[in-house]
Amino acid sequence: MSRFEALLALELALLWTLAWMPGASSTPVPASLLGGGAFIAYALAVSGAGHMSRGRLWTGAIVARLGLLPAVPTLSEDIYRYMWDGWVLRHGINPYMHAPAASELAGLRTDWWALINHPEVPTIYPPGAQLVFVALAVAGPSWLLFKAAWVLADLLTARLVERLASPARVRRALALYLWCPLLLVEVAWNGHLEP
Repeated sequence: MSRFEALLALELALLWTLAWMPGASSTPVPASLLGGGAFIAYALAVSGAGHMSRGRLWTGAIVARLGLLPAVPTLSEDIYRYMWDGWVLRHGINPYMHAPAASELAGLRTDWWALINHPEVPTIYPPGAQLVFVALAVAGPSWLLFKAAWVLADLLTARLVERLASPARVRRALALYLWCPLLLVEVAWNGHLEP
C-alpha cells in the first residue's frame, strides 16, 4: 500500500467512525478530532495523487461513498424536507403553498414528518429540485433512496471533472474532488442535494 493509499484509508476510517460510532457526531470533541483528522489525511494524500491510477482513485471513492450511504443522516435534517416536498407533490399539493406544519397537510404526515427542519416554513428549494424530489417520492420516500440519487449525481460530477481536467492534472483533480471529506460527509452521509 502506498503512502497515498494509507492516508486515504485513514481518512475513510475517521469518517466512517464519525458516521457509525454512536454519539461521535453529536459530541464536539470526538466530532472535531475525527473530522479534523480526516481533513489532515486528505490534505496530505492529495499531494501524492499523481502517482495513483485513476482506477484506484475511483474504486476508493466508490467504496468511501458506499460505506457512508447506509449511515443515518445525523448532521442535517434537510433530506427529510426533500422527501416531504416530493411526498406532497406526489399527492398533487404545491410545497410552495403550504408549510409542512400547515393543518391542510395533516393527513399526509408520515412517521418521519417530525424530522423535517423548519416545518413552519414553505419549501425553499427550486422547481428543478422539486421535479427530482417527486420522481424519487414516487419510487418511495426513503432517505436511502434520496441519498443514493445524490451519490450518483456526485459520481457523475466527478466524471465531468475528470473529462474537463487537463491530462497532466487529471489525477490530482479527481483526488481533490472524489476524496474531499466535506463532500463525502455532506452527500454520501447526510444526503445533501448539491451535486
